Amino acid sequence: MATTDLRRGTVGSRPAFSTVNRSWSESMVVDFSNNNSTIAGVTQLFNVPAGVRVEGIIWEVITAEGATLTFDIGDATDTDGYVDGANGNTAGSGTSQFQILTEAAPPTMGVVYGNGVFYAANGVISIITVNAAATAVISVTAYGVDGTPQTEA
Repeated sequence: MATTDLRRGTVGSRPAFSTVNRSWSESMVVDFSNNNSTIAGVTQLFNVPAGVRVEGIIWEVITAEGATLTFDIGDATDTDGYVDGANGNTAGSGTSQFQILTEAAPPTMGVVYGNGVFYAANGVISIITVNAAATAVISVTAYGVDGTPQTEA
């Protein structure tokens, strides 16, 4: 499993937050023709500083791979916590999953990151290719809010 680091800034650096509601978003277009990925390859996309609550991920396949490609988006805690098994060989888009219903007796709702996850410590969001990628172009956006306490002036 090879790792490619495309992150901007340093781990723990605070991104530029909106001054109104302290919202956060960061986007990256991953061109696998420039950054080939192996089977189970990890491409690090975003630093998430401690205190940020990531509320979701939006992804779009701009250029299809041309061969079998599925991908996951997650972090060190859950490598497919945001997106699990998206198709990288068809132009399309999607958002992070919300809840997964496990059909059993009785049915249960699985815990997933679709409703957001609070990072108490610095984290990294990555895209993981289940198959090798050498052609696909995929846009990924993470969004959330800064949950660190504010001091009053």
